[in-house]
Amino acid sequence: MKSLRDTFLEPLAPLILDFRLIENSDNDLLRKWKNKNRQSFFYREIISSSEQRSWFIAYEVDPLSAMLIWTPDEGECGSIGLRRVANVIEVYNVMSWCEATRGTGKFLISVRGLLLLVSEYFPETSIQTSVLHQNQAVQWYQKLGFNKVELLTHESGQEFILMKFA
Repeated sequence: MKSLRDTFLEPLAPLILDFRLIENSDNDLLRKWKNKNRQSFFYREIISSSEQRSWFIAYEVDPLSAMLIWTPDEGECGSIGLRRVANVIEVYNVMSWCEATRGTGKFLISVRGLLLLVSEYFPETSIQTSVLHQNQAVQWYQKLGFNKVELLTHESGQEFILMKFA
C-alpha cells in the first residue's frame, strides 16, 4: 500500500498547491487553533501541549497519515489532515486561520487541487469526510466537491454528515 506522504514528495506538489507536511515546530500553532475552534470538531476538550506532542509522535510513525500546512504567499494560513483507512482517504482537521485569505477562495482552490491529486494517486480509494451536522462548513465542503452521503451519530452522541468527494 502506497504511503500518503509519498504523494507530497512529488516535486511539483508543494510548488503548485502551497502545502507542506507538518513539522514538530507546527504543533503549538495547530493545538492553539484547534482549541480555539473546538466547537467545530468531534473532540472538544482543551488539548494540552503534552497531548499534542503525544499525537505528533504517533503521527510521525504512521505512513498512512499526512497532516499538511497550507502556505500561500500570505504565510502559514491553514491545515488539512488525510489518513488512509482501508480503501478510504479520510479528510480531517481542515482549518483556515488567515484573515488575509478569508473570503478569497484561495484555500478552497488549493484544497480541491490537493484532493484531485490524492484521487489521481490513489484511484482505488474514495475520499470522505465527517462534518458535524450543525457545522457551517457543510456548505464549504459542498463547494469543494463533496456530496452528502448520510446523517450518522458519532460514539460521542454528536450527529454528523458523512460526505464523499465526487
